[in-house]
Amino acid sequence: MITLRNFAEADALDLQRNKYRHKTISEVQDMIREMNRKCYNDKYFEMFAVVHKGSIVGMISLYEHSKWVVSCGPEIFASECRKGYGYEALLRTLLIAREKGYKIAVAQIRTDNIASIALHEKARFEMEHEYVNSKGNAVYFMMRPTEFSCEEHYDMLVDEGNDPVCDSDLLQKHMNKWDGNEFIDELQIGKDKRVLEIGVGTGRLAKRVAPLCKVFTGVDISSKTIKRAKENLRELENIELYCADFIKYEFDCSFDVIYSSLTFMHIKNKQEAINKIATLLNDNGRFVLSIDKNKNEYIDYGTRIVEIYPDDLSITKKYIKKSGLQLEKVIETELAYIIVATNRY
Repeated sequence: MITLRNFAEADALDLQRNKYRHKTISEVQDMIREMNRKCYNDKYFEMFAVVHKGSIVGMISLYEHSKWVVSCGPEIFASECRKGYGYEALLRTLLIAREKGYKIAVAQIRTDNIASIALHEKARFEMEHEYVNSKGNAVYFMMRPTEFSCEEHYDMLVDEGNDPVCDSDLLQKHMNKWDGNEFIDELQIGKDKRVLEIGVGTGRLAKRVAPLCKVFTGVDISSKTIKRAKENLRELENIELYCADFIKYEFDCSFDVIYSSLTFMHIKNKQEAINKIATLLNDNGRFVLSIDKNKNEYIDYGTRIVEIYPDDLSITKKYIKKSGLQLEKVIETELAYIIVATNRY
């Protein structure tokens, strides 16, 4: 893991050795002092040292173009390339840019700089146009929002090697605080049941639920997450997985059991979601929902912040009642509320 900090004059030797060999130590120290003014041409400018285990491995800048737009310029030293430092540094500067109020991050990259293009594409920058700069070089203009969407976040988790199906026993035990055996028992699954999971992820819960039911359907907004779920669940023959927004997706069947855990915090219109669940449930069907007690409106993942819509138990109960479902029980765990409702009249 890397950290970002401003350069200090004591870093001059590192900078000279890795970047500015043609300059004297005194000249590099002058540059550092100029960097730390955090202003260039009367606009915000900040240069950060990229640090790994106490050593400077590169540098990255933020430069203001306008009130809402800032450019990011990473440079990892040649001896430290291909270790993932540039990617992590880029994500961290996007977080800093967002905290400073910038909405859009841009980058201008020479078309022959394949490594930098790949780095920015990995960080979800998109190509806008190509132009020739004042030096006569062909350049790609790339941009992206400084904030990460839910879909993008979960795609990136897969890219970063995060798969809850492969979590250690200790992590699995921790996740049981939201949806352990008590949650699974409330589903009341049988071999004659058709089951839907909203927010199936990579299949952490599906691996436990799908073998117990007739047909298992999972939906998730992240394409890379669904792809990984298909790999994790490939040995099961009763699986249907869809990459889609649950609210927008048109299902061609109804379900005996619908459940969701740690997903409703990503759904803004919760009443609409629960109303749809009510229409998808068969008579006497069950809806089991695990909601986090956390009331924060953002989750900080270190390299990015993801906006969420925290759930409230009393409001969720009202949504359920308004949908026509019958609230059966609420089970409180250390970190969550497990809400059980049925489609009974």
